[in-house]
Amino acid sequence: MTRHKPDYLIFFLAVTLTAIGLVWVYSASYPRAAARSAEQWQVENLHQAAEESPTPSLLNNARRQGVFALKHAGFAIVGMLLLVGAVLLSPDALRSTRLGWAGVIVTIVLLGLTYTGLGSSSSTFAHRWLTIGPLTIQPSEFAKITLVVFLAQQIAHARGQLNDRQWLVPRLLTVGGVMAMVLMQPHLGGTAMLALSVTAILFVAGLSGRNWTIIGLVLALGLCGTLILKPYQVERLTSFINPLEDPEGSGMQIIRAGTALSRGGLSGRGLGRSIEKFDWLPECHSDSIFAIIGEETGLLGTLTLLTLLLLLGGAGMRVAAGRPDALGRLLAVGLTTGLVGQGLYNIGVTSGLFPQTGVGLPFISYGGTSLLVSLTAVGLLLNLSCYTTEPETPRETGWSPNDSKGRR
Repeated sequence: MTRHKPDYLIFFLAVTLTAIGLVWVYSASYPRAAARSAEQWQVENLHQAAEESPTPSLLNNARRQGVFALKHAGFAIVGMLLLVGAVLLSPDALRSTRLGWAGVIVTIVLLGLTYTGLGSSSSTFAHRWLTIGPLTIQPSEFAKITLVVFLAQQIAHARGQLNDRQWLVPRLLTVGGVMAMVLMQPHLGGTAMLALSVTAILFVAGLSGRNWTIIGLVLALGLCGTLILKPYQVERLTSFINPLEDPEGSGMQIIRAGTALSRGGLSGRGLGRSIEKFDWLPECHSDSIFAIIGEETGLLGTLTLLTLLLLLGGAGMRVAAGRPDALGRLLAVGLTTGLVGQGLYNIGVTSGLFPQTGVGLPFISYGGTSLLVSLTAVGLLLNLSCYTTEPETPRETGWSPNDSKGRR
């Protein structure tokens, strides 16, 4: 394949979404950062005499109020470097199954380390983070790329064995093992997003109906087991139906997000003028940032953001359609589905259409690991777009999604 220029629309959309995220991470987080800054200032100045009446400088205030935005900007810079690195990867590197296996093994190790002294947990006892020096990372985010690359590579090398269970079962056990580790943290939302990408890849590859039935039953049993072992998950999954049953508990986030969106009206209250971010809406700079965008920019702003996500999805699928090889096609489908699917789900959760599962808005929500992974995924899509051609017939490519359907 001859390399040509990448799809610049994908790059433009990713940069635009990242810039929007930087603006609203600051807008949504500065009240919380300011409160933290005030507490820190009081502690630092307890030793000073009362008559000195110390006051914090404007520069220090500005720096401390923007602490979340500055961290997010730092991750955005590193993410852009990873994007460039992904674009420069050679086709041979992407085809190497050693790379796929290495990615899965590293992900498993990092997920395992969250249960050691390096791991950090939240008030909900979720072991989702890994603390390495000054950095805190979320290993489950890496699985959104490593599992997609692994599964796409394995299927591309299968050559008609997809529905052969002797071939299929070991691969699915590997993928399912990683997903089970994420589910046990527990991180139901992260597991659901991984399942979405895996489902898209298997669908495009042509998994048989009988195998779909078996996988569906296994997933249903796994979900039921999780809900039995973690009863509070049931409350989270059902609270969106009637959040007013527990307005101060499980329903509070849905109610406050809906209030923010309704306050926005058609054109919004204006940038920085949200009310809900002043300690009313939980996680307003991360999982619920879409509500703050809606409150400050209104329906017009939210529809613009939704349009950008859908354009990114269309551009990614266009890359998949233009790839003459199985690997490129499956990679593009898996990466695009993961990015856009998570974005649409987050918007649906904030709008009260889907249950809460702790899923952020790609490129927009505060979270360094998520931003790094999202920009790396875009870099891989740009890399894949450098080798697209007009779709060829199965006879020309030697592979088609229907190759694996012969056993049906």
